[in-house]
Amino acid sequence: MMFFRDVMSGLFGDVPWTEDVPDLMGGDVLSDILPWRVYDPEKKIYHFQHGNGFLIEVGAAIGQSDMAENVGGVIAANLPSDATFQVLNWTSPAIDPITGHWKKARLGRTPLVDEMVRQREAHLKNLRFGMEEDGARAIPFDRHIFIAVWLENDDLSIADEKRLSSMRSGLRNVFNTVSWAEDVEPRRFLAFLRELFHTARPAGSDGDWNEEAYDEHMPLNYQMPGATLRVSSDALTFSGTPEMSATVASVNAYPPEWVFGLGMALNGDPARLMDRPVGPVLTSFTLKAMSVQKAGAYIVKKRGAAEHASTTSFGKFIPNFAEKKREIEDLAGEINAGERLFETLYTVVSYAKGGATDAQMASSEVESIYRRQRVKLSKDTYLQLPLFMASLPFGCSDKMMSDFGRQMRMRLMKSAASMSFLPLHGEWMGNGRGQGMLLAGRQGQMFQWNNFVSAGNYNVAVVGKSGAGKSVFMQELSVGIYTAGGRVLVIDDGYSFKTTAEILGGKFIAFDGQTRNRLNPFSLLDVDSMVSDDYRTDAIELVTRVVATMADLGSNSSGRVEGVEEDYIRAAISKVWNEKGSAGEITDVRDHLKEAAKEESRLPDVVRKLDAYSIGGAYGPYFEGEANIALDAPFTVVELSDIKGQAGLEATILQIVMFLGTELMYKTPRSVPVAIVIDEAWDLLKGEATAKFIEGVVRRARKYTGALITGTQSMQDYKANPAANVCLENSDFRIFLAQKPESIDALGSIDPPVKMLLKSITSVPGRFSELAIQMPEGFAYGRLLLDPFSLAVFSSKGSTVERMNHYKAQGMTTVEAIKTLVERGEVS
Repeated sequence: MMFFRDVMSGLFGDVPWTEDVPDLMGGDVLSDILPWRVYDPEKKIYHFQHGNGFLIEVGAAIGQSDMAENVGGVIAANLPSDATFQVLNWTSPAIDPITGHWKKARLGRTPLVDEMVRQREAHLKNLRFGMEEDGARAIPFDRHIFIAVWLENDDLSIADEKRLSSMRSGLRNVFNTVSWAEDVEPRRFLAFLRELFHTARPAGSDGDWNEEAYDEHMPLNYQMPGATLRVSSDALTFSGTPEMSATVASVNAYPPEWVFGLGMALNGDPARLMDRPVGPVLTSFTLKAMSVQKAGAYIVKKRGAAEHASTTSFGKFIPNFAEKKREIEDLAGEINAGERLFETLYTVVSYAKGGATDAQMASSEVESIYRRQRVKLSKDTYLQLPLFMASLPFGCSDKMMSDFGRQMRMRLMKSAASMSFLPLHGEWMGNGRGQGMLLAGRQGQMFQWNNFVSAGNYNVAVVGKSGAGKSVFMQELSVGIYTAGGRVLVIDDGYSFKTTAEILGGKFIAFDGQTRNRLNPFSLLDVDSMVSDDYRTDAIELVTRVVATMADLGSNSSGRVEGVEEDYIRAAISKVWNEKGSAGEITDVRDHLKEAAKEESRLPDVVRKLDAYSIGGAYGPYFEGEANIALDAPFTVVELSDIKGQAGLEATILQIVMFLGTELMYKTPRSVPVAIVIDEAWDLLKGEATAKFIEGVVRRARKYTGALITGTQSMQDYKANPAANVCLENSDFRIFLAQKPESIDALGSIDPPVKMLLKSITSVPGRFSELAIQMPEGFAYGRLLLDPFSLAVFSSKGSTVERMNHYKAQGMTTVEAIKTLVERGEVS
């Protein structure tokens, strides 16, 4: 064969071919530079190229000012002198674990609900890698915070294992006290790494971290298929979809003064709508404890240099030389007293959708956020790969630290100072999984808020000025309860829910004269349940309040002994029920009171008032015969604007409809949430009688997993109305949307710092509305990010329904009609 090759090359003058087999995979392979090797499930220890250690995930610090001090205490007591401590804070674009629960609780109800869920999920997923809109950034993510501790040695001795175990226990105790902590198993660890490398993967496979592929018989560094890196001087580019790049920057200057709480601002200033990263961010803070001997040598060296400078002319060329010398002496004293020094590396990896230029722009945005807090980031040209590797879990070895020290990327910090910079901050993670309202924090953390998760009551009071998105928020809250399997009764004033009810296929009831609605309260009572003392007491009390409102007792309390007339009314209602049961009427109550009036001088006025609601009276037809209003649809809207101005009738019908709502709560299984929703409550809820009626409603609602949800434009509206104020005082949850500054200033029970945050709440029409949730535990802040499809469903304009019906007449389904409305921009 060799001879044949030589002859052929001689004849034709060709370059001799080679028989060597080409090495197609001879280039650099990413797995070769990844340090992780195996995981010991028994000891929960990771073994990697340069050492061994543990990794835990912890809950974010939310307003815990003593968190840094507590972690510092654990480090002081348990961290081995030769150990490395690392905190990683990752704003993960994988929001499926949160949206997935929300989605699962809603799918399969109706085609329209399914489409609403899909549209919301798609909308949020489109935002998570960044968006191009100007004026405000709203990028949803799921924040994960990890703590890694490791020792650099080949073999982990029993003593080393005990030291790591002690450190792990101390950290878990700190975080379990205020949030949570759990060990990171290999599946979650690999899922985390695959996100950081934005690995190429099949569509739809970015689900639950705990379901990631893992083979215990294969080294960890070989279990990241699809991970590639293209390295340039100032960025890294990944292979996943969509195209993503990242730029790494390190902190090279810290402010002279700092407290732990200020670290929250490094995630973005809530009051600045554009003060947010443009994509996911990995923040990594690595601390290497300096041994006592090394710290002592460092002080001796610094002291010697200072003494030399002070005895020569060099001292006068050093700015603030006397102050610096004094600092060295103070530090020497602190070290002698037990203070520890740490060699630290603080890096920020800014991700962006697109190429290297986009990543550099993303890094510049983060740099400006840090600069406003007087923390300076350096542009680390030609150090992108080593700094990125050092930012990964267990990534920064002693050798790398030494190299970064020569590159002037390391900073020496005292224990207290380093603890104050730990990137442990995050936003509230919510109180529900599935049935709650889907929101994003002002910095982007996705969460669910569920008003039916409470140690107290489930009631909600919502305030928002005109244009703040209050009506849309209340529709989202109401529809969310319905789509998650609950029952909703909306009492409306102004037809704002009419469109939503019609689109959802719910029930709409109006007192517009076209249909004679009958509301005889006796026929609304449950005959079988009236034998129960508990039910009978509640029911008769509420009906008594309704009749008292008919008699106008609430507004005529002066000059009478309160409760006397009510006692007679209560007794009359009981007699009518005993005699006629559900066939009883208001006329029968009036007749019983007429008999009693022969001996009680205070009753003739009551009888005269009830004449209007009895047979032959102006309002009598509403209360004659069997009631024909039933809450037999999961979503029902009752419109009362057509009877405004008829004060007694309006209040009476409102109370009877609310009574219907409490009956629904009673008859519905406790596992199914039921809500009575009243928008513009200040205008509907009037009078002392209504206030007393609502007191009974809220007591009954709490008993049967029911919620009373009310909304007004300001807290002053609640305070100016006795009945509305009862709703406010009995609401464990208060929602603040954008308010006028003077309305917030009038909130006497709220601290000034919180008032400043409330004043910064705003809305961006068509994109999001910001809000604050006041709970017994404190305040949480969020954004309602609605998709165009949901906005079409929530539209209060009759023209929207008209156009939708036009398309449906052409053969479209409701879903197709709404999609067409959105695509053609016909939603008003």
